[in-house]
Amino acid sequence: MSDFDAIDAQIDRVLRHDTSLRPSNSNESLFLNSVKNNLRNVFKYRNSELRRTVVNVVPVDKINDEVKRKRSALKSKCEGEAYDVSQRDLFVFELLAWFKHSFFSWFDKPRCDRCSNLEMRFDSYQKPTAEEISGAASKVECYKCSSCLQHYRFPRYNDPLKLLHTRQGRCGEWANCFSAILYALDFDARFILEFGDHVWVEVYSDSQKRWIHCDPCENAIDSPLMYEHGWNKQLTYCLAFSCNEIQDVTWRYTSKYKEVMRRRAHQCREHWVSHLMLKVSEILQAGYSQEQKQKFMERRLNELVEFIWIPNQEKVVSENELKGRQSGSLLWRIQRGEVDSNITNKEVGHVFHMTNKETKIAYNCNKDVYKFGDKTIKGWENGVFSYCNLFRKVEHDWKMCYLSRCESLTPQTGTVIWKINFADVTCWTEIDLQLKCQTYGSGVIDFLLTANPEAKQFQLKPNTVNTIKRSDVSNTCVEFVIKATLYGGDSDVGWQHAQLFRQSMLESMLAVFVA
Repeated sequence: MSDFDAIDAQIDRVLRHDTSLRPSNSNESLFLNSVKNNLRNVFKYRNSELRRTVVNVVPVDKINDEVKRKRSALKSKCEGEAYDVSQRDLFVFELLAWFKHSFFSWFDKPRCDRCSNLEMRFDSYQKPTAEEISGAASKVECYKCSSCLQHYRFPRYNDPLKLLHTRQGRCGEWANCFSAILYALDFDARFILEFGDHVWVEVYSDSQKRWIHCDPCENAIDSPLMYEHGWNKQLTYCLAFSCNEIQDVTWRYTSKYKEVMRRRAHQCREHWVSHLMLKVSEILQAGYSQEQKQKFMERRLNELVEFIWIPNQEKVVSENELKGRQSGSLLWRIQRGEVDSNITNKEVGHVFHMTNKETKIAYNCNKDVYKFGDKTIKGWENGVFSYCNLFRKVEHDWKMCYLSRCESLTPQTGTVIWKINFADVTCWTEIDLQLKCQTYGSGVIDFLLTANPEAKQFQLKPNTVNTIKRSDVSNTCVEFVIKATLYGGDSDVGWQHAQLFRQSMLESMLAVFVA
């Protein structure tokens, strides 16, 4: 008998005796089954072997060292200001990045290990074997190679202990495994089920006295409106599951309250949902001390205050929450309607103002930072004057990163412009520019330098040092405008065939673009 079996039996007893808790339609029956299945899954986090395995696979000491380094840097930066950054909150931030970039991997389609064909296609669902059932696999996806007809089985495991070994899957596996890791490391975590087919995690911050959204698939933290505004999801229910409660947290993830309520009106009775969750939470907390129950109640009351909707007062949607989904293949995301349809087109307006002291500008794509004299600018887009249809792509499987056009089945042109002003430089004889790039197939990157104010233009060669001498421009020249244009490319991945600042994620060297 599992830890949850006794809880399950008690829920059934309550349902038999309390007629108001019984489902009244098929939607409520499905809702109840989903509640019980997800609770059964989170009870697996109590496994003592799971805790031992997590301690062995998670580089806790290394993450703590990084947390201390960043906390120290933040403290120095905030000197003289209020400084109160929780070490545990920073640990979750670093743990999330490690899980995304170094531990778990996304599964779309397998590569045939016989002929290395990339086009293995979904063939059918099959029943799990006894061994797969032991890993709580409810179904198995079967793929077939289009060249040699070899088959590949992908069990959808639900056992977090199994996932610590397989380390791959889609959002269900990602959230399940990350929740289990948080639980094993003594964080209060909740598994979040969104009824429109996505899952993620929440972790409680003792310092902030609130639950914080974490999506391990996206390496996103504290961006709860991303699903509704970036992914265009039509939310109905977002339920939070832990070993001590079940909560309806939909109101954290929406700013369109009336639309959500209209959709929910055709699903389940609101009073029934509230009654069910309160009763199940009461059953889950039966074995806890009065002090612990009081803590759960205070958290819940604070959360309810957070959820209060004030008419005519809109939530502020951050820029990160407007982005479409990043994990998974483009076709898969298009089919799910979770791709941001807007092409990024922004005028940031940043200009590098050179002085006699500052003689070098360099960009490191791996760390995503500019070095400009003794200054550091984080984020490639924060150092440009303007850009259109461009983003920073990270290939975790190949350990490479670069700037490329936004994903599209029909690749469009992408541009980025940097401005360098040297009006404050007393004298200069020449400026060297080196712009690193990589193209494939029919992909092309053109570089053009314009010397203002006379607008004299120079075509720059990629991957080589371009020297502009003082004698090449007029005496009134005070500004260079460097424009990179990315276009061309073949097939539905043609957007990747023009790559700017391609760099290995294992390299720490700077890719100099202006020296």
